[in-house]
Amino acid sequence: MSNYVPTDLLIEILVKLPVKSLIRFAAVSKSWRSIITSAAFIASHLSKGKNHTHTLIHTLSTNSLVKFTGGVPFAVNSPSKLKFPYYESDSIYTRIVDSCDGLVCLSNNFFIIDFAQSPGVIWNPSVRNHIALPNPAINPEDAYISVLGFGVDAGRTHHKVVRFLYCRNAAGIFTTRVEIFSLKTWSWRRLIGGVDISLHAYLSLYFRQVFLNGVVHWLIEQEPIGDNSFRRSYILAFDVGDEVFREVMLPEWEAGGSGFAKLSIFVIKESLGVVKSTGESCDVWVMKEYCVKESWTKLYT
Repeated sequence: MSNYVPTDLLIEILVKLPVKSLIRFAAVSKSWRSIITSAAFIASHLSKGKNHTHTLIHTLSTNSLVKFTGGVPFAVNSPSKLKFPYYESDSIYTRIVDSCDGLVCLSNNFFIIDFAQSPGVIWNPSVRNHIALPNPAINPEDAYISVLGFGVDAGRTHHKVVRFLYCRNAAGIFTTRVEIFSLKTWSWRRLIGGVDISLHAYLSLYFRQVFLNGVVHWLIEQEPIGDNSFRRSYILAFDVGDEVFREVMLPEWEAGGSGFAKLSIFVIKESLGVVKSTGESCDVWVMKEYCVKESWTKLYT
């Protein structure tokens, strides 16, 4: 009997295997390595991986991660504990920025920037490997606060980290500087004419981002201007491929102000969603057609 396995059949078998196994099999032969490292195979493997759900829970008490495998949150199989791969300190402020295609971006910065420390880490939990992001060649002396975002372009070929720097001048006024790190070129560069976000909106940027179809989203709440108590809220969107910022409007109820309501955004079935909650009620909305304000539809109340 021949030991020959047709290439098409081999690919069909390999594409179903986990990353850890593929790394081992890439050492079998040059032809296997060529298949496993090809752009077409990687894209196919990533596409199939979308059917597998993994939930990461960060436990602050031990600064570790617990990974659950299952189709429904907390209906899980075989939880496993993963230690944070952080590189310099076990800060309680270590956080998960986001994950794309099996890569997890971690940040260890909170308020004051320490330029002696890497601004973040890219981690692959499947193979337990990580690498610290290099510091930009030039760091502004007046930089005070740093916030990271993470995503990949719509073609899923170019992963990038976006960094917001809040710089404080001698008069105590904050301005925003945006920098982009490319995992493809492994280098930083400044994004000129990026976006100007008030310092108040920093907390929204820091604590939550959602990624959808090549675009990173943050829920922004601008601070009131003058005697006006109204806080304008919107979704700030960053296209990872085009490197362009734009605003995505919230449902019509936001036009009158959210008052003491808490807002949060999420992704559901490839659509953008928002939750508005108060002490008395909770509304869930979904945007049926991306970037079309009129397509916001209330699902639950």
